[in-house]
Amino acid sequence: MTDYGQARHDLNQHGRDDTPPGPQPEIVTWDGKGEFAGDAPGGGADTVPSGAEINLTELQSLPTDPERLRERLERIVDEQYNAPEHILQALLGDTAENLAVELPVSPQLRAAAYRVRASLPGVRDIGEVTDRSGRPGYAVEIRSLQPGADNKIRLIFDKETGLPLSEELYATSTRGGHRLGELTGYTTFTAMRWTDQAPPFDHDFMADEQETPNLETDGKSTGKG
Repeated sequence: MTDYGQARHDLNQHGRDDTPPGPQPEIVTWDGKGEFAGDAPGGGADTVPSGAEINLTELQSLPTDPERLRERLERIVDEQYNAPEHILQALLGDTAENLAVELPVSPQLRAAAYRVRASLPGVRDIGEVTDRSGRPGYAVEIRSLQPGADNKIRLIFDKETGLPLSEELYATSTRGGHRLGELTGYTTFTAMRWTDQAPPFDHDFMADEQETPNLETDGKSTGKG
């Protein structure tokens, strides 16, 4: 998925451009665990990770019981990141949300992931709505548990299947020139499934991002932008 919110911001700031949105700063791992640059003396980071990484083997073995799933995700997050408890909880919420919204999992696992995220602070029912493509769905508002987050998410999903329909971002601060409550970007989901077909484009923009040289901060954290 492309970050069309960033593309829209770039368009407003710099005019029309045919290049894809540029890579965003991120924190990667070191010494087996992720660590926030902001937690190191004199460190600083533009963003923090948005949840733990779950490989295909782990994905296929995740339990569909919400309590057991939360315990497993807590363990995965703790293994991957060295952070204060409130940050680990934020990463748990992001991981559950990513599992429900971004991966082609079974309906049972998706439902369990929704319940894990709903068990954490920051979730509010909106009710029946229509998404940007005109499809009816059920919406919830999700406020990030990450410190310094400047947006909230409105997640719209099919209540019968649990499949996500769209994800909308709204500004919760005036940083970046946005108005409070302004729609800053959205993603529409049209299909989610496993496939062995090649992507329908001939250039891998993510590969370009991965080739960007790493920059070290205090010898502890590594970022790239």
